[in-house]
Amino acid sequence: MFLGSKFEDIHPLRMVTVHEKIAHKKLEIGAINKLEQDILGTLNYEVVVPTTLDFLKVFLSDVLRIQIGSKTDTDKK
Repeated sequence: MFLGSKFEDIHPLRMVTVHEKIAHKKLEIGAINKLEQDILGTLNYEVVVPTTLDFLKVFLSDVLRIQIGSKTDTDKK
């Protein structure tokens, strides 16, 4: 949840919040850091980061109600 929050949230969770409220103080802060490093290591630090294009696709679809199909169809709209 901590790692996902860093990628998805405008204001990611703070370590203290994760430690106290999510892990209910059952995991030490060092253990949470270690688990995060293990996950990233398993992924070889190949994490997809949203780009401006990703934002524009959501904006076109959700705000302007333009459904993105093929490039030609989208150009016409």
